[in-house]
Amino acid sequence: MFTAVLEDLTLLRESMSAIAELIDESDLLIRQDGIKMVASDRAVVVVVDLFLDKSAFKEYNYESDMRVGINLVNLLRVLKRAMPNDALQIKIDKSLELKL
Repeated sequence: MFTAVLEDLTLLRESMSAIAELIDESDLLIRQDGIKMVASDRAVVVVVDLFLDKSAFKEYNYESDMRVGINLVNLLRVLKRAMPNDALQIKIDKSLELKL
């Protein structure tokens, strides 16, 4: 099980805005020290290496390493709808749940 709360969505929204222009889908690696994404575009011309340290999150409750596939375009759509004071809650158990 994994839960995290990110209060400042600016960094994630701006990062995903640039990344989603190049890459549609990727795996997020949930680790003890943070969330990592390494992905390339379909033509393997561009490689993105993104790391969000656990200190960027208000809450970061980690039990074990896991890999979660996510559609970056859809994630960006959700992030763009967030209001300035909204927080992102990520909960992963048997299913992936994102809440604003």
